[in-house]
Amino acid sequence: MSGVFASLFQDVLNRVYIMSKKKNKNAMKKKADFPQKVCPVCQRPFSWRKKWAMCWDEVKYCSKRCRGERNFSG
Repeated sequence: MSGVFASLFQDVLNRVYIMSKKKNKNAMKKKADFPQKVCPVCQRPFSWRKKWAMCWDEVKYCSKRCRGERNFSG
């Protein structure tokens, strides 16, 4: 009886181990993995945001404030 239980237990452990090794497609990405740009006004780096997904190539400024001050920076 203990041999049957041990083999079932080992089978369960193997399945759990395999499931834990599979990559989760929905796993959150680290912020360091996102592309970055440098704001021309404040000279600070800023990262990609989901709301910029469709227009990331056009994004130049890190915030509305910097976009408003673009003409005043010299």
